[in-house]
Amino acid sequence: MNSIKKDPNELFWPIMIAIFFGAFIAVLNTSTINIAIPSLMNDFNSPIHTIQWTLTGFMLATGLSAPLSGYLGDRFGSRMVYIIVLAGLASASLLCALAWNPLSLILFRIVQGFFCGIIIPVTMTIIYETFDKEKHAFAISLWSVASWMGPALGPTLAGLILQYMSWQWIFIINIPLAIIAIILAVKLIPEKGERVKSKLDISGLILVLYCSFALLIIFSEGTTWGISSWKTILFAITGGGTLLLFIWKELRTSNPLLELRVFKKVKFSISVVISSITTMSLFAGVYLVPLFMQTVQGASPLKTGLILLPASLIMIIVMPIIGKMYNRVGPFILTFIGIVIIAWSQWQLHLLTTDVESSYILIWMMIRNIGLAFASAPVTNAGMEVISKELYGHASAVNNWTRQVVSSLAIGLFSAIYASRQVVHLERLSGDTVTEGDRLDAMTSGINDVFLLSTCIVLVAVPLSFWFRKKPSKGPVLKEKQTRLSDEIILHDKSNN
Repeated sequence: MNSIKKDPNELFWPIMIAIFFGAFIAVLNTSTINIAIPSLMNDFNSPIHTIQWTLTGFMLATGLSAPLSGYLGDRFGSRMVYIIVLAGLASASLLCALAWNPLSLILFRIVQGFFCGIIIPVTMTIIYETFDKEKHAFAISLWSVASWMGPALGPTLAGLILQYMSWQWIFIINIPLAIIAIILAVKLIPEKGERVKSKLDISGLILVLYCSFALLIIFSEGTTWGISSWKTILFAITGGGTLLLFIWKELRTSNPLLELRVFKKVKFSISVVISSITTMSLFAGVYLVPLFMQTVQGASPLKTGLILLPASLIMIIVMPIIGKMYNRVGPFILTFIGIVIIAWSQWQLHLLTTDVESSYILIWMMIRNIGLAFASAPVTNAGMEVISKELYGHASAVNNWTRQVVSSLAIGLFSAIYASRQVVHLERLSGDTVTEGDRLDAMTSGINDVFLLSTCIVLVAVPLSFWFRKKPSKGPVLKEKQTRLSDEIILHDKSNN
Protein backbone atom coordinates (compact mmCIF):
# COMPACT_ATOMS: atom_id res chain seq x y z
CA MET A 1 0.00 0.00 0.00
CA ASN A 2 1.63 3.22 -1.17
CA SER A 3 0.82 6.71 -0.01
CA ILE A 4 1.31 9.90 -2.03
CA LYS A 5 4.98 10.93 -2.17
CA LYS A 6 4.74 14.67 -1.50
CA ASP A 7 5.58 17.05 1.30
CA PRO A 8 2.88 16.27 3.92
CA ASN A 9 2.51 19.98 4.70
CA GLU A 10 1.36 20.54 1.10
CA LEU A 11 -1.35 17.89 1.66
CA PHE A 12 -2.54 19.23 5.01
CA TRP A 13 -6.26 19.15 4.31
CA PRO A 14 -6.39 15.77 2.51
CA ILE A 15 -4.38 14.12 5.29
CA MET A 16 -6.53 15.74 7.97
CA ILE A 17 -9.65 14.42 6.23
CA ALA A 18 -8.19 10.90 6.35
CA ILE A 19 -7.44 11.31 10.06
CA PHE A 20 -10.77 13.01 10.77
CA PHE A 21 -12.83 10.11 9.43
CA GLY A 22 -11.15 7.52 11.60
CA ALA A 23 -11.16 9.60 14.79
CA PHE A 24 -14.80 10.51 14.26
CA ILE A 25 -15.91 6.89 13.80
CA ALA A 26 -13.96 5.76 16.87
CA VAL A 27 -15.49 8.28 19.26
CA LEU A 28 -18.92 8.21 17.60
CA ASN A 29 -19.37 4.74 19.04
CA THR A 30 -18.99 6.02 22.60
CA SER A 31 -22.25 7.99 22.47
CA THR A 32 -24.61 6.48 19.88
CA ILE A 33 -25.29 3.61 22.27
CA ASN A 34 -26.57 6.00 24.97
CA ILE A 35 -29.71 6.84 23.01
CA ALA A 36 -30.22 3.16 22.17
CA ILE A 37 -30.11 1.91 25.77
CA PRO A 38 -33.92 2.08 26.30
CA SER A 39 -34.47 0.29 22.97
CA LEU A 40 -31.93 -2.40 23.87
CA MET A 41 -33.58 -2.87 27.27
CA ASN A 42 -36.92 -3.47 25.55
CA ASP A 43 -35.56 -5.63 22.73
CA PHE A 44 -33.54 -7.91 24.99
CA ASN A 45 -35.86 -7.59 27.99
CA SER A 46 -32.87 -6.72 30.17
CA PRO A 47 -32.39 -4.22 33.04
CA ILE A 48 -30.32 -1.06 32.65
CA HIS A 49 -27.65 -2.54 34.93
CA THR A 50 -26.95 -5.19 32.26
CA ILE A 51 -27.35 -3.03 29.14
CA GLN A 52 -25.10 -0.36 30.68
CA TRP A 53 -22.20 -2.74 30.05
CA THR A 54 -22.53 -2.13 26.31
CA LEU A 55 -21.13 1.29 27.20
CA THR A 56 -18.86 0.55 30.17
CA GLY A 57 -17.41 -2.58 28.51
CA PHE A 58 -16.64 -0.56 25.40
CA MET A 59 -15.01 2.21 27.41
CA LEU A 60 -12.98 -0.30 29.40
CA ALA A 61 -11.70 -1.93 26.19
CA THR A 62 -10.64 1.44 24.75
CA GLY A 63 -8.69 2.15 27.92
CA LEU A 64 -7.04 -1.27 27.82
CA SER A 65 -5.96 -1.12 24.17
CA ALA A 66 -4.67 2.48 24.17
CA PRO A 67 -1.37 1.51 25.86
CA LEU A 68 -0.58 -0.78 22.93
CA SER A 69 -0.69 2.04 20.39
CA GLY A 70 2.76 3.38 21.25
CA TYR A 71 4.41 -0.03 20.89
CA LEU A 72 2.48 -0.91 17.71
CA GLY A 73 3.26 2.47 16.13
CA ASP A 74 6.99 2.06 16.85
CA ARG A 75 7.00 -1.52 15.61
CA PHE A 76 4.83 -1.35 12.48
CA GLY A 77 4.38 2.35 11.74
CA SER A 78 1.43 4.53 12.70
CA ARG A 79 -0.06 4.48 9.19
CA MET A 80 -0.15 0.68 8.98
CA VAL A 81 -1.60 0.33 12.48
CA TYR A 82 -4.29 2.90 11.62
CA ILE A 83 -5.36 0.99 8.52
CA ILE A 84 -5.48 -2.38 10.31
CA VAL A 85 -7.52 -1.16 13.29
CA LEU A 86 -10.00 0.55 10.96
CA ALA A 87 -10.57 -2.82 9.30
CA GLY A 88 -10.97 -4.41 12.75
CA LEU A 89 -13.50 -1.74 13.76
CA ALA A 90 -15.60 -2.42 10.66
CA SER A 91 -15.60 -6.16 11.37
CA ALA A 92 -16.51 -5.70 15.04
CA SER A 93 -19.35 -3.34 14.07
CA LEU A 94 -20.83 -6.02 11.82
CA LEU A 95 -20.71 -8.50 14.71
CA CYS A 96 -22.48 -5.99 16.99
CA ALA A 97 -25.29 -5.64 14.44
CA LEU A 98 -25.65 -9.44 14.41
CA ALA A 99 -25.77 -9.78 18.23
CA TRP A 100 -28.54 -12.11 19.44
CA ASN A 101 -28.58 -11.40 23.19
CA PRO A 102 -27.13 -8.90 25.70
CA LEU A 103 -24.02 -10.98 26.39
CA SER A 104 -23.08 -11.29 22.72
CA LEU A 105 -23.60 -7.55 22.18
CA ILE A 106 -21.46 -6.71 25.22
CA LEU A 107 -18.66 -9.02 24.01
CA PHE A 108 -18.70 -7.59 20.48
CA ARG A 109 -18.77 -4.06 21.87
CA ILE A 110 -15.66 -4.88 23.87
CA VAL A 111 -13.93 -6.01 20.66
CA GLN A 112 -15.12 -2.84 18.95
CA GLY A 113 -13.80 -0.76 21.84
CA PHE A 114 -10.40 -2.46 21.59
CA PHE A 115 -9.91 -1.18 18.04
CA CYS A 116 -11.37 2.26 18.80
CA GLY A 117 -8.96 2.64 21.72
CA ILE A 118 -5.99 2.36 19.33
CA ILE A 119 -7.42 4.69 16.68
CA ILE A 120 -7.54 7.82 18.87
CA PRO A 121 -3.88 7.88 20.05
CA VAL A 122 -2.53 6.69 16.69
CA THR A 123 -4.30 9.52 14.82
CA MET A 124 -2.88 12.02 17.29
CA THR A 125 0.58 10.53 16.72
CA ILE A 126 0.20 10.80 12.93
CA ILE A 127 -0.50 14.54 13.29
CA TYR A 128 2.61 15.24 15.36
CA GLU A 129 4.81 12.98 13.21
CA THR A 130 3.57 14.34 9.89
CA PHE A 131 3.23 18.12 10.13
CA ASP A 132 5.57 20.96 11.06
CA LYS A 133 5.28 22.34 14.59
CA GLU A 134 3.55 25.57 13.58
CA LYS A 135 0.66 23.52 12.17
CA HIS A 136 0.22 21.34 15.27
CA ALA A 137 -2.21 23.58 17.19
CA PHE A 138 -4.58 24.00 14.23
CA ALA A 139 -4.31 20.31 13.27
CA ILE A 140 -5.10 19.21 16.84
CA SER A 141 -8.10 21.55 16.93
CA LEU A 142 -9.45 19.82 13.81
CA TRP A 143 -8.65 16.42 15.32
CA SER A 144 -10.47 17.51 18.46
CA VAL A 145 -13.51 18.42 16.38
CA ALA A 146 -13.68 14.77 15.31
CA SER A 147 -12.94 13.35 18.75
CA TRP A 148 -15.44 15.63 20.52
CA MET A 149 -18.00 15.83 17.72
CA GLY A 150 -18.54 12.07 17.85
CA PRO A 151 -19.97 12.06 21.38
CA ALA A 152 -21.80 15.32 20.64
CA LEU A 153 -23.36 14.24 17.31
CA GLY A 154 -23.88 10.63 18.35
CA PRO A 155 -27.21 11.17 20.15
CA THR A 156 -28.67 13.05 17.15
CA LEU A 157 -27.57 10.41 14.66
CA ALA A 158 -28.72 7.59 16.90
CA GLY A 159 -32.06 9.32 17.43
CA LEU A 160 -32.66 9.54 13.68
CA ILE A 161 -31.71 5.88 13.22
CA LEU A 162 -33.94 4.64 16.05
CA GLN A 163 -36.85 6.75 14.82
CA TYR A 164 -36.87 5.24 11.34
CA MET A 165 -34.79 2.05 11.57
CA SER A 166 -33.64 -0.53 14.12
CA TRP A 167 -30.77 -0.22 16.62
CA GLN A 168 -28.64 -2.55 14.45
CA TRP A 169 -28.09 0.32 12.02
CA ILE A 170 -26.20 2.22 14.70
CA PHE A 171 -23.41 -0.29 14.09
CA ILE A 172 -23.93 -0.90 10.38
CA ILE A 173 -23.23 2.75 9.50
CA ASN A 174 -19.67 2.29 10.81
CA ILE A 175 -18.81 -0.12 7.99
CA PRO A 176 -18.95 2.22 4.94
CA LEU A 177 -17.40 5.05 6.96
CA ALA A 178 -14.50 2.79 7.99
CA ILE A 179 -13.98 1.68 4.38
CA ILE A 180 -13.80 5.32 3.24
CA ALA A 181 -11.29 6.06 6.02
CA ILE A 182 -9.13 3.09 4.96
CA ILE A 183 -9.06 4.23 1.32
CA LEU A 184 -8.12 7.79 2.32
CA ALA A 185 -5.41 6.55 4.70
CA VAL A 186 -3.85 4.30 2.06
CA LYS A 187 -3.81 7.09 -0.53
CA LEU A 188 -2.90 10.12 1.57
CA ILE A 189 -1.09 9.39 4.83
CA PRO A 190 2.71 9.13 4.43
CA GLU A 191 4.64 6.18 5.80
CA LYS A 192 6.80 6.84 8.85
CA GLY A 193 10.42 6.21 7.97
CA GLU A 194 12.00 4.88 11.17
CA ARG A 195 10.87 1.85 13.22
CA VAL A 196 11.83 0.71 16.71
CA LYS A 197 12.12 -3.08 16.98
CA SER A 198 11.39 -3.53 20.67
CA LYS A 199 9.81 -6.47 22.45
CA LEU A 200 6.24 -6.27 23.72
CA ASP A 201 6.13 -5.73 27.48
CA ILE A 202 3.73 -8.61 28.16
CA SER A 203 3.95 -8.45 31.96
CA GLY A 204 3.22 -4.70 31.83
CA LEU A 205 0.24 -5.38 29.55
CA ILE A 206 -1.17 -7.96 31.98
CA LEU A 207 -0.77 -5.57 34.92
CA VAL A 208 -2.45 -2.64 33.19
CA LEU A 209 -5.30 -4.89 32.00
CA TYR A 210 -6.06 -6.09 35.50
CA CYS A 211 -5.72 -2.77 37.32
CA SER A 212 -8.00 -1.01 34.81
CA PHE A 213 -10.58 -3.79 35.06
CA ALA A 214 -10.50 -3.91 38.87
CA LEU A 215 -10.91 -0.16 39.28
CA LEU A 216 -13.83 -0.06 36.83
CA ILE A 217 -15.56 -2.92 38.66
CA ILE A 218 -15.36 -0.97 41.93
CA PHE A 219 -17.07 2.09 40.47
CA SER A 220 -19.72 0.17 38.52
CA GLU A 221 -20.57 -2.50 41.13
CA GLY A 222 -19.41 -0.96 44.41
CA THR A 223 -22.76 0.62 45.19
CA THR A 224 -24.56 -2.68 44.64
CA TRP A 225 -22.08 -4.67 46.70
CA GLY A 226 -21.61 -2.00 49.38
CA ILE A 227 -18.42 -0.17 50.36
CA SER A 228 -17.66 -2.66 53.12
CA SER A 229 -18.30 -5.73 50.93
CA TRP A 230 -15.40 -8.17 50.68
CA LYS A 231 -15.63 -7.99 46.87
CA THR A 232 -15.31 -4.21 46.85
CA ILE A 233 -12.38 -4.33 49.26
CA LEU A 234 -10.70 -7.15 47.29
CA PHE A 235 -10.86 -5.31 43.96
CA ALA A 236 -9.80 -2.01 45.59
CA ILE A 237 -6.70 -3.55 47.17
CA THR A 238 -5.69 -5.72 44.21
CA GLY A 239 -6.51 -3.03 41.62
CA GLY A 240 -4.66 -0.26 43.46
CA GLY A 241 -1.73 -2.55 44.24
CA THR A 242 -1.50 -3.70 40.62
CA LEU A 243 -1.52 -0.08 39.42
CA LEU A 244 1.37 0.81 41.74
CA LEU A 245 3.26 -2.31 40.62
CA PHE A 246 2.66 -1.39 36.97
CA ILE A 247 3.99 2.14 37.49
CA TRP A 248 7.03 0.85 39.41
CA LYS A 249 7.81 -1.72 36.71
CA GLU A 250 7.36 0.65 33.76
CA LEU A 251 9.70 3.22 35.31
CA ARG A 252 12.43 0.63 35.87
CA THR A 253 12.38 -1.26 32.57
CA SER A 254 14.17 -0.14 29.42
CA ASN A 255 11.36 -1.59 27.30
CA PRO A 256 8.09 -0.32 28.84
CA LEU A 257 4.63 -0.79 27.41
CA LEU A 258 3.88 2.81 28.37
CA GLU A 259 6.73 5.31 28.53
CA LEU A 260 5.59 6.84 31.83
CA ARG A 261 8.74 8.94 32.01
CA VAL A 262 6.95 11.47 29.81
CA PHE A 263 5.19 12.50 33.05
CA LYS A 264 8.49 14.04 34.16
CA LYS A 265 7.45 16.91 31.89
CA VAL A 266 5.22 18.78 34.36
CA LYS A 267 3.31 20.67 31.68
CA PHE A 268 2.45 17.39 29.98
CA SER A 269 1.25 15.91 33.29
CA ILE A 270 -0.94 18.93 34.01
CA SER A 271 -2.41 18.76 30.51
CA VAL A 272 -3.35 15.09 30.99
CA VAL A 273 -5.10 15.85 34.28
CA ILE A 274 -7.10 18.74 32.80
CA SER A 275 -7.96 16.67 29.71
CA SER A 276 -9.22 13.88 31.96
CA ILE A 277 -11.40 16.34 33.89
CA THR A 278 -12.94 17.83 30.74
CA THR A 279 -13.51 14.31 29.41
CA MET A 280 -15.46 13.44 32.57
CA SER A 281 -17.54 16.56 32.02
CA LEU A 282 -18.26 15.54 28.44
CA PHE A 283 -19.52 12.11 29.47
CA ALA A 284 -21.61 13.53 32.28
CA GLY A 285 -23.67 15.41 29.69
CA VAL A 286 -23.61 12.69 27.05
CA TYR A 287 -24.81 10.10 29.57
CA LEU A 288 -27.22 12.11 31.76
CA VAL A 289 -29.06 14.39 29.34
CA PRO A 290 -30.41 11.60 27.06
CA LEU A 291 -31.29 9.59 30.19
CA PHE A 292 -33.23 12.53 31.65
CA MET A 293 -35.06 13.45 28.46
CA GLN A 294 -36.16 9.92 27.62
CA THR A 295 -36.88 8.39 31.04
CA VAL A 296 -38.17 11.48 32.88
CA GLN A 297 -39.71 13.63 30.15
CA GLY A 298 -40.63 10.77 27.80
CA ALA A 299 -38.94 12.36 24.78
CA SER A 300 -38.36 10.22 21.71
CA PRO A 301 -34.81 9.32 20.66
CA LEU A 302 -35.19 11.64 17.65
CA LYS A 303 -36.30 14.63 19.76
CA THR A 304 -33.46 13.98 22.21
CA GLY A 305 -30.95 13.91 19.38
CA LEU A 306 -32.30 17.07 17.77
CA ILE A 307 -32.17 18.95 21.09
CA LEU A 308 -28.45 18.07 21.34
CA LEU A 309 -27.66 18.86 17.69
CA PRO A 310 -27.09 22.66 18.05
CA ALA A 311 -24.53 21.98 20.78
CA SER A 312 -22.64 19.74 18.35
CA LEU A 313 -22.76 22.33 15.57
CA ILE A 314 -21.50 25.16 17.78
CA MET A 315 -18.50 23.04 18.77
CA ILE A 316 -17.67 22.35 15.11
CA ILE A 317 -17.69 26.09 14.41
CA VAL A 318 -15.75 27.24 17.48
CA MET A 319 -13.00 24.63 17.72
CA PRO A 320 -11.04 25.49 14.51
CA ILE A 321 -11.22 29.17 15.49
CA ILE A 322 -9.65 28.31 18.84
CA GLY A 323 -6.91 26.39 16.99
CA LYS A 324 -6.08 29.51 14.97
CA MET A 325 -5.99 31.65 18.13
CA TYR A 326 -3.57 29.34 19.95
CA ASN A 327 -0.34 30.65 18.41
CA ARG A 328 -1.35 34.26 19.19
CA VAL A 329 -2.66 34.05 22.77
CA GLY A 330 -1.20 30.78 24.10
CA PRO A 331 -2.96 27.98 26.00
CA PHE A 332 -3.65 29.65 29.36
CA ILE A 333 -6.33 32.18 28.42
CA LEU A 334 -8.16 29.70 26.20
CA THR A 335 -8.03 26.89 28.78
CA PHE A 336 -9.06 29.11 31.69
CA ILE A 337 -12.04 30.56 29.83
CA GLY A 338 -13.08 27.06 28.73
CA ILE A 339 -12.98 25.58 32.24
CA VAL A 340 -14.99 28.45 33.73
CA ILE A 341 -17.64 28.10 31.03
CA ILE A 342 -17.85 24.33 31.54
CA ALA A 343 -18.26 24.71 35.31
CA TRP A 344 -20.91 27.42 34.89
CA SER A 345 -22.96 25.36 32.45
CA GLN A 346 -22.68 22.17 34.53
CA TRP A 347 -23.97 24.13 37.54
CA GLN A 348 -26.98 25.29 35.54
CA LEU A 349 -27.65 21.73 34.37
CA HIS A 350 -27.81 20.55 37.98
CA LEU A 351 -30.96 22.67 38.42
CA LEU A 352 -33.21 20.47 36.24
CA THR A 353 -36.87 19.89 37.10
CA THR A 354 -39.23 17.29 35.66
CA ASP A 355 -41.03 19.93 33.57
CA VAL A 356 -38.00 21.96 32.50
CA GLU A 357 -38.24 23.38 28.98
CA SER A 358 -36.20 21.71 26.24
CA SER A 359 -34.83 25.14 25.32
CA TYR A 360 -33.16 25.37 28.75
CA ILE A 361 -31.25 22.13 28.12
CA LEU A 362 -30.42 23.18 24.55
CA ILE A 363 -28.96 26.55 25.60
CA TRP A 364 -26.83 25.22 28.43
CA MET A 365 -25.55 22.28 26.41
CA MET A 366 -24.49 24.76 23.71
CA ILE A 367 -22.67 26.92 26.27
CA ARG A 368 -21.06 23.81 27.77
CA ASN A 369 -19.76 22.71 24.37
CA ILE A 370 -18.29 26.15 23.74
CA GLY A 371 -16.34 25.70 26.98
CA LEU A 372 -15.17 22.26 25.86
CA ALA A 373 -14.03 23.76 22.54
CA PHE A 374 -11.99 26.42 24.36
CA ALA A 375 -10.30 23.97 26.73
CA SER A 376 -9.75 20.65 24.94
CA ALA A 377 -7.40 21.29 21.99
CA PRO A 378 -5.25 24.02 23.63
CA VAL A 379 -4.55 21.94 26.73
CA THR A 380 -3.68 18.87 24.64
CA ASN A 381 -1.28 20.76 22.39
CA ALA A 382 0.30 22.59 25.34
CA GLY A 383 1.22 19.22 26.86
CA MET A 384 2.50 17.69 23.62
CA GLU A 385 4.71 20.73 22.89
CA VAL A 386 7.20 19.68 25.54
CA ILE A 387 7.55 16.12 24.13
CA SER A 388 10.26 15.33 21.60
CA LYS A 389 9.25 13.93 18.21
CA GLU A 390 10.71 10.50 18.98
CA LEU A 391 8.27 10.02 21.87
CA TYR A 392 5.11 11.42 20.27
CA GLY A 393 3.64 7.92 19.94
CA HIS A 394 4.16 7.05 23.60
CA ALA A 395 2.97 10.45 24.83
CA SER A 396 -0.19 10.07 22.74
CA ALA A 397 -0.71 6.56 24.14
CA VAL A 398 -0.24 7.72 27.74
CA ASN A 399 -2.49 10.75 27.20
CA ASN A 400 -5.32 8.78 25.67
CA TRP A 401 -4.98 5.76 27.97
CA THR A 402 -5.37 8.03 30.98
CA ARG A 403 -8.37 9.77 29.49
CA GLN A 404 -10.03 6.51 28.44
CA VAL A 405 -9.59 4.94 31.86
CA VAL A 406 -10.96 8.11 33.48
CA SER A 407 -13.91 8.01 31.06
CA SER A 408 -14.63 4.40 32.00
CA LEU A 409 -14.45 5.21 35.69
CA ALA A 410 -16.62 8.31 35.16
CA ILE A 411 -19.41 6.31 33.54
CA GLY A 412 -19.29 3.72 36.33
CA LEU A 413 -19.07 6.40 39.02
CA PHE A 414 -21.89 8.54 37.60
CA SER A 415 -24.12 5.49 37.11
CA ALA A 416 -23.52 4.27 40.66
CA ILE A 417 -24.10 7.71 42.22
CA TYR A 418 -27.22 8.25 40.12
CA ALA A 419 -28.67 4.90 41.20
CA SER A 420 -27.88 5.40 44.90
CA ARG A 421 -29.06 9.03 45.03
CA GLN A 422 -32.27 8.12 43.22
CA VAL A 423 -33.05 5.62 46.02
CA VAL A 424 -32.26 8.22 48.69
CA HIS A 425 -34.52 10.84 47.09
CA LEU A 426 -37.31 8.34 46.53
CA GLU A 427 -37.30 7.41 50.22
CA ARG A 428 -37.37 11.10 51.14
CA LEU A 429 -40.18 12.03 48.76
CA SER A 430 -42.56 9.07 49.03
CA GLY A 431 -44.86 8.25 51.90
CA ASP A 432 -46.74 5.01 52.32
CA THR A 433 -47.13 4.64 48.58
CA VAL A 434 -44.79 5.57 45.72
CA THR A 435 -46.46 7.64 43.01
CA GLU A 436 -45.21 8.09 39.45
CA GLY A 437 -44.51 11.74 40.25
CA ASP A 438 -42.34 10.72 43.21
CA ARG A 439 -40.38 8.35 41.00
CA LEU A 440 -39.75 11.00 38.32
CA ASP A 441 -38.76 13.60 40.94
CA ALA A 442 -36.32 11.13 42.49
CA MET A 443 -34.76 10.36 39.10
CA THR A 444 -34.38 14.08 38.34
CA SER A 445 -32.83 14.79 41.74
CA GLY A 446 -30.38 11.91 41.24
CA ILE A 447 -29.32 13.32 37.88
CA ASN A 448 -28.93 16.80 39.42
CA ASP A 449 -26.66 15.35 42.12
CA VAL A 450 -24.37 13.87 39.48
CA PHE A 451 -24.20 17.17 37.58
CA LEU A 452 -23.31 18.91 40.84
CA LEU A 453 -20.48 16.44 41.44
CA SER A 454 -19.25 16.98 37.88
CA THR A 455 -19.24 20.74 38.48
CA CYS A 456 -17.04 20.32 41.57
CA ILE A 457 -14.63 18.09 39.61
CA VAL A 458 -14.35 20.68 36.82
CA LEU A 459 -13.51 23.43 39.32
CA VAL A 460 -10.38 21.47 40.30
CA ALA A 461 -8.98 22.30 36.84
CA VAL A 462 -9.20 26.09 37.41
CA PRO A 463 -6.01 26.45 39.52
CA LEU A 464 -4.25 23.84 37.35
CA SER A 465 -4.79 25.96 34.24
CA PHE A 466 -2.52 28.69 35.69
CA TRP A 467 0.44 26.42 34.93
CA PHE A 468 0.05 27.44 31.28
CA ARG A 469 0.37 31.16 31.94
CA LYS A 470 3.79 31.32 30.34
CA LYS A 471 3.90 30.85 26.61
CA PRO A 472 6.03 27.94 25.36
CA SER A 473 9.65 28.96 25.74
CA LYS A 474 11.73 29.16 22.60
CA GLY A 475 14.50 28.96 25.24
CA PRO A 476 18.11 27.98 25.11
CA VAL A 477 19.03 25.60 22.34
CA LEU A 478 21.22 23.68 24.77
CA LYS A 479 18.27 22.81 27.02
CA GLU A 480 16.23 21.57 24.04
CA LYS A 481 19.13 19.44 22.85
CA GLN A 482 19.53 17.95 26.31
CA THR A 483 15.84 17.04 26.42
CA ARG A 484 16.00 15.40 23.02
CA LEU A 485 19.21 13.57 23.93
CA SER A 486 17.50 12.15 27.04
CA ASP A 487 14.58 10.91 24.94
CA GLU A 488 16.92 9.44 22.30
CA ILE A 489 18.76 7.49 25.02
CA ILE A 490 15.44 5.95 26.11
CA LEU A 491 14.67 4.96 22.51
CA HIS A 492 18.21 3.60 22.01
CA ASP A 493 17.82 1.35 25.05
CA LYS A 494 14.52 0.05 23.69
CA SER A 495 16.05 -0.68 20.28
CA ASN A 496 18.85 -2.69 21.87
CA ASN A 497 16.29 -4.76 23.74
